[in-house]
Amino acid sequence: MSALAEHALRLQRDIHTALNADTALQNVMGRDGEVRAYDEVPPEPTYPYLTYGRTESRDASADETVRTTHAVTLHVWSRATSRAEALELLRQVEAALDTHLPHRSVPTLTDIFRAPDGRTRHGLLRLSVILEDI
Repeated sequence: MSALAEHALRLQRDIHTALNADTALQNVMGRDGEVRAYDEVPPEPTYPYLTYGRTESRDASADETVRTTHAVTLHVWSRATSRAEALELLRQVEAALDTHLPHRSVPTLTDIFRAPDGRTRHGLLRLSVILEDI
């Protein structure tokens, strides 16, 4: 497996672990000690929940250091009537990653909008993460 693929896989696992390690996030969108975080959403999900979006990975190696950069997109989904819950979920996801992710993540974008069904709030968080092997 290439360093790029290894780093992307490690980051995916580390993000999932970091989200599940956060008690505050578990209290808001958790079940049985796990945050409701999905690659594929179940047919009738319990709200609120998180989905893993696009991850773009690039080789940024220099000299003898293997380095990869990653643009990660996470989505939160809420059925609250206002945007407040989705904004709070984004804040808590960001805090969980800041506290528990073993890599530095920098938020580069947040957005909140109504989903096409007209009743679900969709929040988006995009992060930039750099992984290095020395």
